[in-house]
Amino acid sequence: MPGGAHWLALNNLAMALIGQERLAEAAPLLEQALAGRPSYAEAHNNLALIRYRQGDLAAAETHSRAAAGLKPDEISFRKNLALTLIGQQRYPEAADELRAALTTAPDSVEVNLLLGRVLLAAHRADAALAPLSMVVGARPDSAEARFNLALAQVEAGRPDDARRMLDEALRLRPDFSDARALRGRLAAAAAPPR
Repeated sequence: MPGGAHWLALNNLAMALIGQERLAEAAPLLEQALAGRPSYAEAHNNLALIRYRQGDLAAAETHSRAAAGLKPDEISFRKNLALTLIGQQRYPEAADELRAALTTAPDSVEVNLLLGRVLLAAHRADAALAPLSMVVGARPDSAEARFNLALAQVEAGRPDDARRMLDEALRLRPDFSDARALRGRLAAAAAPPR
């Protein structure tokens, strides 16, 4: 293959194989692409995806860090790094990566939702309220968005707000069993003793 296009062709072939879930065949192609061009952020990101799916979170982190370092403004690379950190239960580091992604794209619903969930997992419900509120604002017809915010409100000691949010979630989706169960627990906790 002429000149420098070899690494690009290897990456493209690997992407086609990833799309077919042929990860074991795609990985060596990406390694070859990176041998030819170590600064190829997309190949690092694609290899990170493969390693993540294979359960090798350490290798996924290495390649995600490389991709994010080479293209720090690419929010998908930072989000993927955060996912590898979440897989290792390294929530504060994952939150830092997601916050960095939000400096580039503050209105990203996907990143705000992931940040809110990470902060909840890290027992930082107060900090989770802002990103999850942004998601509700961006997706007012989403029962799931309202449920996630209600979870943060419960953890933050705001049961009245959580009840209102759950009522809205159930109005939007009456069959939402998790929202119904949480609403029931909150109602039982608020009931006067007999």
